Amino acid sequence: MKQLGPDSTGHKYGPDSPQRREMVKQVDRTVGYLRSSAERNGLTNHLNIIITADHGMTTIFRNGLVEEITLSKIKGFSFQDLVFHLVDYGPTGMLLPKEGRLEKVYNALKGAHPHLHVYKKEEMPSRLHFKNNDRILPIILWWDYALQVNKGEHGFDNENMDMKPFFRAVGPAFRKNLEVEPFETVNIYPLMCHLLDITPEPNDGHLDATRAIHVGKAASQDLLIQSCNPNKW
Repeated sequence: MKQLGPDSTGHKYGPDSPQRREMVKQVDRTVGYLRSSAERNGLTNHLNIIITADHGMTTIFRNGLVEEITLSKIKGFSFQDLVFHLVDYGPTGMLLPKEGRLEKVYNALKGAHPHLHVYKKEEMPSRLHFKNNDRILPIILWWDYALQVNKGEHGFDNENMDMKPFFRAVGPAFRKNLEVEPFETVNIYPLMCHLLDITPEPNDGHLDATRAIHVGKAASQDLLIQSCNPNKW
């Protein structure tokens, strides 16, 4: 079950807005209904529930609060040197230069603005997993954290605390009142497959990353809480 309200409301009004808080309350009521229904129907000791998100969100600045980055005003850069560009949404952009113009475009943008980071595809940090796919264009642009046009946004560097989602799990397969170190969201898929006795498709997750949090299907009802240490991350 996916709840789209918190994401769309956060984009429109900001993640800390009253509108977003009200939407989170609605989701909380839905979770409460699911858990009370499970208890009412005698499923508490048989049903595992995982509650998580696919990303975090942060408040961004606009309307004169930050200097705008206008590519067309950068000396030496021209959209005429591009076959295709994707720069109109989110904190990243990608450029496909015309044949023979990659270095010209790259050199014009590199270092042109203190809040604009420019990479050739092969230069992207490996931890971001954003340089090996054929669909990724030769030049990648990355705006600094919290610079964008919506009230709330995600897609920034995943080392920023606001980009980290949460994870909660309750049910007979999970240890009780356990708080663990953060783990990557990609590891949730193999965990779910393990709990459902499903053979997972090829993926980048690892069951070992979550092995400490579950105890098997025969245990009593347990609760897992994942937290993030801001001093470590």
